[in-house]
Amino acid sequence: MRTVIHILTTVDGRISGPFMGSDAAAGARAAYGRIREAYDPDASVYGTVTALEFAGFPAAPVTLPGDPVPDGDFVAPDAEGPFLLATDAAGEVWWRSSRLDRPGRPSSTVVELVCEETPKAFLAYLRARGISYLVCGTQRVDCALALDKARDLLGARRVLVCGGGVADWTFLESGRVDEVSVVVAPVASGDPRAASLFTWLGDTPKAPVPLSLEGVDDLGEGAVHLRYRPGNRD
Repeated sequence: MRTVIHILTTVDGRISGPFMGSDAAAGARAAYGRIREAYDPDASVYGTVTALEFAGFPAAPVTLPGDPVPDGDFVAPDAEGPFLLATDAAGEVWWRSSRLDRPGRPSSTVVELVCEETPKAFLAYLRARGISYLVCGTQRVDCALALDKARDLLGARRVLVCGGGVADWTFLESGRVDEVSVVVAPVASGDPRAASLFTWLGDTPKAPVPLSLEGVDDLGEGAVHLRYRPGNRD
């Protein structure tokens, strides 16, 4: 399995905000998409906040299934790649469908990455909707276990981690990332509220992860593509 973090960012490391739709970032945005296609992922990972955006911020249903939920993973019989893997330990993303269709992207099968402490009512809801989930850890998503299960249960071999910043950091810290791919748009954000490339939300400072520069490509229109090898790769 090969795992790559692939992100479009501003010069000051922001990965969300108005810059995404700006004319100045148009060339970088197009190049990011082309590079993503070249990686040809069979699974793409997104954090909870990004998954909520994709799902349209759906509210929890008034009535939830009351059926008992068996322990362990649930892979729907019709689940097939490419997959969209959403980290969701708290059970916040109430997908309305097991498929996600977005302009310019292939239709994807949704798979939730949950934990043993994810509410059972949420898991029952997913099962009732035919939405697959993988149990990866006790309280937080264990990224290494998630990758192993994506490989063994879904057949994923090429995985892209595409944000947000918390997902990027937790997967990088796991020691299972082969490459960090950063497309830098010639734009400065300056917005402290915008998500950053890597984010740790805990109180205890984390040890930095060293990165070795593997390549720099001039993408034109002021954009560059940086490729790094993480120094903590197992």
